[in-house]
Amino acid sequence: MNLDGLAIPVTDEKFLHFKAYRHQIETFKELEKNRTVIINPSPTGSGKTLAWVKPVLEGKMNALVTYPINALVIDQTEAIKAVIEDHYDYHPDKVVKTATADVLENAIAQSEEPLTKGKLLKRWMPRRENKPRIILTNPDILNFALKSEYWEPGVAPSVRALDLLVFDEFHLANVKQREMILFFINEINKDNFSNLSQFLFLSATPETKVKKRIRELGLDLKYIEDQSVAKSKKGKNDKTIMPPVKLNIKTSSTFQTYEEILDDIDDYRNFIEDKRSLILVDGSHEVDELFNAFNDEELEVERISGFYSQEKQEKLQRLSDGDLDLIISNSSVEVGVDFDIDRMVFSGFTASKLIQRLGRIRNKKEVTEVICFVPEYVKKKLEKKSDNKIWTREKFENVIRDTYNSSLDIDQIYRETYAPLEAFLYIWDRCEKMTRDKRKQELERGITLINRHYGLNVDSEDDIINLKEKADEIRAPHKGGIEEYRGGEPQLMVLDDTEDETKVKLYSLFYLLRWGKMEFLNPTEFKKYLSENKEYIFEQKKGYASGFGIFRGKVEEPRNVKMTGEGPIHYRKREIDVPKLIDNFGVSVAPSINSLGTLRNVINDEEFFCLITEGTPHQNQIYYGLDDYFFLYPYEGRRSVVFGHNALFLECIIKRDGK
Repeated sequence: MNLDGLAIPVTDEKFLHFKAYRHQIETFKELEKNRTVIINPSPTGSGKTLAWVKPVLEGKMNALVTYPINALVIDQTEAIKAVIEDHYDYHPDKVVKTATADVLENAIAQSEEPLTKGKLLKRWMPRRENKPRIILTNPDILNFALKSEYWEPGVAPSVRALDLLVFDEFHLANVKQREMILFFINEINKDNFSNLSQFLFLSATPETKVKKRIRELGLDLKYIEDQSVAKSKKGKNDKTIMPPVKLNIKTSSTFQTYEEILDDIDDYRNFIEDKRSLILVDGSHEVDELFNAFNDEELEVERISGFYSQEKQEKLQRLSDGDLDLIISNSSVEVGVDFDIDRMVFSGFTASKLIQRLGRIRNKKEVTEVICFVPEYVKKKLEKKSDNKIWTREKFENVIRDTYNSSLDIDQIYRETYAPLEAFLYIWDRCEKMTRDKRKQELERGITLINRHYGLNVDSEDDIINLKEKADEIRAPHKGGIEEYRGGEPQLMVLDDTEDETKVKLYSLFYLLRWGKMEFLNPTEFKKYLSENKEYIFEQKKGYASGFGIFRGKVEEPRNVKMTGEGPIHYRKREIDVPKLIDNFGVSVAPSINSLGTLRNVINDEEFFCLITEGTPHQNQIYYGLDDYFFLYPYEGRRSVVFGHNALFLECIIKRDGK
């Protein structure tokens, strides 16, 4: 299958040292007009970042910008500092601050004074000094800051005192994340005491649902239409940003792509020979297997995933410079971070992953060869529609979105059930920190806003009490509850003993149980292994950990893992038909691990935000039409357990389908 390249229009107006794209000029002008909400859905690689950096610097604005992954935060920090150094008189380090958990923790560890994340974040916030300030962070930290989770007076007001919030890569936000962000901006926009009045959404795909929702809320919106054209039809004022692609489509199953590649490894060696190449698969185990197969005297190979994510930027730069032949990775490099490659092999088992990964090929003029693995039904659909003509990117992406099965079209039912509860918790927690008179006034304002935003009719004290009780049932601090931006599966805190420098990190409980050479420890024993400068990390992150241990590499074959439980709540179905915090879990592993009893003791005392359902994971995936990225885990008695926000989503699917 052959795909056309992509081009976008260039203007005669100068934007720093080059001619600006039309969408950049439009974004710049809308920010100057103080437009409340701007959505720019221009394609990946079309300079959306500069569209806001220039007006922020020249208008001396204070902006907070969120990126979905920390690697992108770091990458964009360096890119924006380079723009400032090349074109402005400001000192880059005084204008740009990076606020990820690791950066904050390292700064605290090196500080001679007692600090917390909240204190440091507040210190880095702008102080209205008639100078620009840019804070680059992730949505999790913004979420905690606005919800006052840092327990530091002044952090949330500092955010509300900014001029601009930017949400980059917004197309990657799920339904819960989109709903909460839209409520944030609606509430802040309607707060007379808030200075923050402009919100910019950057996305690589058309945001028709978000556009419709913002207009329903009555917010002042400018939607900048996608102005890209097929490369074959580009005019003299258009510039190519994505090359034509020769797409070789193969079939596989999720987390099994590595086996297909290994079966024909000589063909893949020939495919990437003398080309800067990238292989993108789905699981960390796939990355490890392919790395071991390709890494020899003939190829200079690196991997980026899981326990091998260190020095990510340096590895990508070496690939771009031609000092590496091949990088093998998973989702760690699929979003936003800019680097150059000549060939790519990747799996695309959801529409968003396929489109996102295909967008990694850019800034080239010649036809680029790509191999893509998809489910068999997707390949058949593409073959059926194929007409031996060159497809535009727009046509290809539309067919892909229409073809892939998706069970997570739950926007409406999520908006009717859980979104109002999260919004209520946000309003309630804000009010708790106010004086009595202010609290009553602000609660009334918040309830009125929730009613209008979600179409509710909460008007009595009993209604408020009922809403509070429902909201508290799904509140689960550090355990994947609704107040977190992204609530995932249980994690272990581990010491990675495979590297020269031992590192402390949180990692998937189930991956480590299946693949890890593990020694499990209780918290007191674990802390004894930590150097003094890592004890702070332990104290900060222990609330997120469901166990502790030392990772000493991988076993050759995966273990079988099953969750178990004790007590009435694990056996009475009526008690577990909604997501909630549940304790008294256990775990069964075969073959067993010597120190598993220590982990069981820790897990048994933990609470997990989860939903337990009848049927095995495989049965539930088929019954509810779930894709392989919707993780359900085996639970005793031919049942399944799903954790974190997926528990909320699964209940929405069950309600939607009436099953």
